[in-house]
Amino acid sequence: MKNEKGITLIELLAAIAILSIVSSLVFGVLISSNKNYTKLSAKTDLSREANLIIATIKDYHLKKTSYILDYKDVSSTEKRAYIGSSTPDIDLTKKNLNIKIKVGKTNGFEGTFPLTVDTKEPLYIHLELRDKNVNKPYIIETVIKRY
Repeated sequence: MKNEKGITLIELLAAIAILSIVSSLVFGVLISSNKNYTKLSAKTDLSREANLIIATIKDYHLKKTSYILDYKDVSSTEKRAYIGSSTPDIDLTKKNLNIKIKVGKTNGFEGTFPLTVDTKEPLYIHLELRDKNVNKPYIIETVIKRY
């Protein structure tokens, strides 16, 4: 009888092949999980930022008699939204987000910027935020009014 201590070359190659298959599957799952987390995190950030913008506008609408909303081109690729009581000097957006905003006294969004808002009237808002990590924009259409 032979002394059969240790493993053969075929057993070693089979073990390495199985280990590499399992490792590649685990690595693929980790990579796809990371991509999904990044997209989900970006969507959550857009939602949070949009809600913050709407809450700021609502705060002005409920506490002031009038205020000014402005929406301007900062560069050829970047637009910003501003709000203020007498001058629109408070920036509503983060630097890494693209914003598109339409406002008006009806849901036709016919308001032009800068827009002086009378808080006795309802304000219709269409807000679109876009991040470079998310393909679809985050869109909110709402009405802000005093009761």
